[in-house]
Amino acid sequence: MKTIRTKVLRSILALSLGVIVALSVTMFIALMRMQNTVLSDSTNIGQSAANDSQNALLSQVKEELTMLANDRADITDERLKAIMEQTEAVATLASEIYTHPENYKERFIDYLHPDELGTAALSLRTAPWANLNTIRSEVYLLANVGDTLKQVALKEGSGIDATFIGTESGFMIMYNNNETMANANDYDHTQRVWYGPARDAGRLVWSDIFTTAEGRGAAITCPMPFYDYSGPTPVFKGVASTSATLDAAVQALIDSSNIGTTGYAFIMDSKGKVLLSSNQDIINTYLFDRIDKEAGFIETTLNDEPVYVAYSPLQNIDWIFGIVAKTEEIAEPAAQIQNTILALTESSVDKIASTIMYVVIAIIVVILIAVVATFVIGGYLSRSISEPVIKLSEDAQIISAGNLEHKLDVKTGDEIEELGNSFNQMIDSIQTITAEKQRVASELSIASEIQNDMLPRIFPVYTGSENFNIYAKMIPAKEVGGDFYDFFFLDEAKTKLVMVIADVSGKGVPAALFMVIAKTLIKQQMQHVGDPAEALKSVNRVLCEDNPRNMFVTTFIICLDLESGFTLFANGGHNAPLISIDGQNYEFMKLKKGIPPGMFDTAKYQLSTIQLHEGDRIYFYTDGINEAMNIDGEEWGNERFIAEANRYINDEPEEFDNHIREALGKWTEGAEQSDDITSIAFHFIKKVRR
Repeated sequence: MKTIRTKVLRSILALSLGVIVALSVTMFIALMRMQNTVLSDSTNIGQSAANDSQNALLSQVKEELTMLANDRADITDERLKAIMEQTEAVATLASEIYTHPENYKERFIDYLHPDELGTAALSLRTAPWANLNTIRSEVYLLANVGDTLKQVALKEGSGIDATFIGTESGFMIMYNNNETMANANDYDHTQRVWYGPARDAGRLVWSDIFTTAEGRGAAITCPMPFYDYSGPTPVFKGVASTSATLDAAVQALIDSSNIGTTGYAFIMDSKGKVLLSSNQDIINTYLFDRIDKEAGFIETTLNDEPVYVAYSPLQNIDWIFGIVAKTEEIAEPAAQIQNTILALTESSVDKIASTIMYVVIAIIVVILIAVVATFVIGGYLSRSISEPVIKLSEDAQIISAGNLEHKLDVKTGDEIEELGNSFNQMIDSIQTITAEKQRVASELSIASEIQNDMLPRIFPVYTGSENFNIYAKMIPAKEVGGDFYDFFFLDEAKTKLVMVIADVSGKGVPAALFMVIAKTLIKQQMQHVGDPAEALKSVNRVLCEDNPRNMFVTTFIICLDLESGFTLFANGGHNAPLISIDGQNYEFMKLKKGIPPGMFDTAKYQLSTIQLHEGDRIYFYTDGINEAMNIDGEEWGNERFIAEANRYINDEPEEFDNHIREALGKWTEGAEQSDDITSIAFHFIKKVRR
């Protein structure tokens, strides 16, 4: 006891006095040097701070200008991309109608009556060389695009004012969002500027900017050809196009990007010609002889004035978005900051000189008090600390030997006594936690068995079918998981097969409970409506009603008619499945964007279709496969995934899935499984024939 107390006392005194002496010497040396150099250094520091502040502000302005240009370019790209997607949607539907006319019924469409002109409506126009009686059946068949044309033209905020298709056979169907162009049988659309370039290019193109005849300002057209793919080679049938006013789509964005009172924004082509700008004086002029295709920032002179120019190219059209700010206006705040800092520095120098003397006196007083307090407090601490610590050490040795029934009895009335009490509580908690962990482990094991029992696992019921073969598997990252799959028939004749794969946000018990609700709702809604998009809409509405944890579930639903191969599907924010058509290599399915159910109660879901043939294969999966990481944190990735899939493209579902999982296991060997791994492998062997 005496030895420990002596050691504690000596340690406290040696440490305290050593620190005091070291600090005292250091402080006095530092203060003397500070007194000799602070006055001159303060002036230099103030000047440097002023210059640095000015440079930092100018650097920040340059960075913000560049970011603003990049941001506005991205927004413009997105708006133009939306127009492209609408055109692609119309062209794709037209190709589908020509390729599979048996899937569509004829719909009546005629020239508008005189009292209907000047309204936003669907209209028919024919070329003077076309005979409506000869092509009437084709007109009525292609009228099935009418709803899509209207939907595209009425999309809010897109700037689209008209969408239309013109055919090689001489007729044109159009929806104008502002006013209906007069119907005519002498309008030859094949001679219009949007028809020939798209037909000759064989792909989606953009027109030059033009002024609308109706006085709605600058506009641009995005045409795309469509074909009949039913024969051995595609046959050109016509062109779909979307027209948008730039005032709504782009000009408002340009006008909102002005910098200061003299800055302005512009869009120019790759040759440097200004197409649009908030500064009307520079439109149709050439600002630059040449400009890089990468985003950048330059300092140059325009109209004999130094300016900053930040620019960023657009990805979907050969345009460049730029912002011009006059150097003088940008540099003025920086100069004001520099003058303010210099004035403050001069005032601070005088205050520092007088403050140093007061600091020296205060330090001497504090050092003297600290020396006296060290001797007094050190003796007391050595006694009060050493004795309880020794007692704690002895009790800890008893407990560490395995005697969890032993209790510590320390009565000091301070934190050491609280430490002893906490130690006793910790022992009680360890006993409780051990029992609780055993109970939880048992319950999680039962929950895992229940979850697995909810998923279809009796594959011979299906694989015994001569029409298709299917295999599925789910391996959770924890005891229970949030992934799930399902497949079932919608009809008693077992000709309509539904397959579902989903991934709940998060892991563990909350995800598993959410998974049970989502799986049950999806099956109920599909059996009720039979429409994947409507089912997702209903499920999303229910999940959003009472969802305080804001959980969601990415979902993909597909419904296959085994008699015809015609397939409906809808995507709720899930990964694109792999698909092999006509024995070709696997590719990722082209999906429309979707929002996972549970996120927004106003979410909408798009019903899509695809025609499957005998021998086609589909592989559904969750992101636990393509995003699985090895011990270096590198993802397996889509390229490795699809390459591995094509190695075993002719395997039946169970063997195929096993090969994929074996390859994934080799990649992640040594790394902890970070996500649930779920998949469905499907092979459409042959159609049901009655």
